[in-house]
Amino acid sequence: MKKSGYLQRLERKNELKHDLRFRQKMDMLQQMCVDAAFLAAADVFEMGPGRCEKFGTAMMGYLHEMARLLGRGRPGRPGHGLHEGDR
Repeated sequence: MKKSGYLQRLERKNELKHDLRFRQKMDMLQQMCVDAAFLAAADVFEMGPGRCEKFGTAMMGYLHEMARLLGRGRPGRPGHGLHEGDR
């Protein structure tokens, strides 16, 4: 049985809302991880601001590379991962 146009639009709207919430949660989680890594690096390795920034940049590079690699195996779901196509 074919879905009505209204039902299709409603499902698409809900899917977009879900994807937006997912991305927002992933962005927040990612920022929390970066902040925690900076604090831990400063405490454990006694890194100053300059070294923490370099550490953070390298960490984000690896994080995005891992997300890109994970995203390759998920055809049809390009928005899930850590915005692998955005960065």
